[in-house]
Amino acid sequence: MDSFRLKEFERLKDELELLGNVSSDAVYRLRYDTMQYEYISPSVARLLGFTPEDLMTLPLRSLILETRVVHDAFTPVESYEPLEQQRIEGRTLRWQADYLMMTRDGRRIWVSDVSYPWFDQNGAIIGSIGTLRDISDRVAAEEQAREIAAKAELQDEYTGLPQRSWFFGRLEEELRRIRRTRRDVTIATYCLHVSGLDDVPQPNHAWHHVVGVAASLLVGAVRNTDLTAIMDAQTFAVIMPETSPEEAVFAVERLCNTILQHPFRLPSGNLIGINLFSGIAGARFDQQMDA
Repeated sequence: MDSFRLKEFERLKDELELLGNVSSDAVYRLRYDTMQYEYISPSVARLLGFTPEDLMTLPLRSLILETRVVHDAFTPVESYEPLEQQRIEGRTLRWQADYLMMTRDGRRIWVSDVSYPWFDQNGAIIGSIGTLRDISDRVAAEEQAREIAAKAELQDEYTGLPQRSWFFGRLEEELRRIRRTRRDVTIATYCLHVSGLDDVPQPNHAWHHVVGVAASLLVGAVRNTDLTAIMDAQTFAVIMPETSPEEAVFAVERLCNTILQHPFRLPSGNLIGINLFSGIAGARFDQQMDA
């Protein structure tokens, strides 16, 4: 072998060792006739804790807890048979799926699988060649981003409080909970009325300012266990767990006094008067009530 070919051989050998032994990605060749791995790189041990020899006999599918196919909008897979048939027939030229997998030490990680058809000398598909990569951090970040976006959709722009749909969802949860705990739950509503805003510059801005101040007073006055929401432009509601209507009366009166005694000022600094209307409704564990 001349020196040029020897250098090329050594370069390719180094690249393969880097890919197979150092890279965090596991490279594999999967045969469709046996659904067994003909080859899987040693880096799979860092990924799953199993050696390539383990996976020659252990079906990788037995480690998969959940499958989401990327080209199918990450829809969970109920059956592998139709998908495998499509791949065997060559109707899937690029397979990409995310798996929730169990590692050897019992951890659950998300793994991305990207593969392409593997052809024999006659051009027939005999399997697939692909890579496996740990994407747990990415999936966690995506889930966190979705939670933040969902929370933002339910959050009022001016007060930062959850809105009406959130309130009724939590109230339904409380009604289910009191049937188990055999306790009461009470809700209190507070409706603000401010007159004279039509005579001030930017009345909508002034109103949002007043409502924001009232929301701060409300949140500061309720218990940590109470759940506060804004129902519409001028109405707040509070879920008071483990509280009967009789017990809630004192808390509502105290909060009303707190708000009514507060000197509300417009952004201009001028004082403004407000009216506050409140109401109470309660449910016992033995009453079949919905939100």
